[in-house]
Amino acid sequence: MISGKVDGGKNKQRTSQLMNPGVAEEYKEKVAERIENTNTTKETATIEEVWNTLKTILLTAAKETCEVRRKGIKKHTAWWTEEIIEPIKMKKKVWKPYLLDQTSNSYDIYKNESKTTSSREQK
Repeated sequence: MISGKVDGGKNKQRTSQLMNPGVAEEYKEKVAERIENTNTTKETATIEEVWNTLKTILLTAAKETCEVRRKGIKKHTAWWTEEIIEPIKMKKKVWKPYLLDQTSNSYDIYKNESKTTSSREQK
């Protein structure tokens, strides 16, 4: 399957959409049309030229028919705010000492921090 990177490699075509018969047909038509309009001939072109032309045709058709999947963009949930992040960090910070010594005192400290954190999360 084609794996066409666009925009400097940050974005990629959703070529899985070619499984959809309508999208696949549109893609085939665009590829066939471009191949017919190509002025590269077998007799005069090198293999590299033919390959680059074919690659350009396939990627351009994919770009026009398939959606783009954006990479590197992190999705954040609406509730994950600074108000939640800081208590979670504190909870993790007291969890590590408990894991090391596993005393009832360190567990009580963790439990108290956990209750404080969950009450803030529920607001």
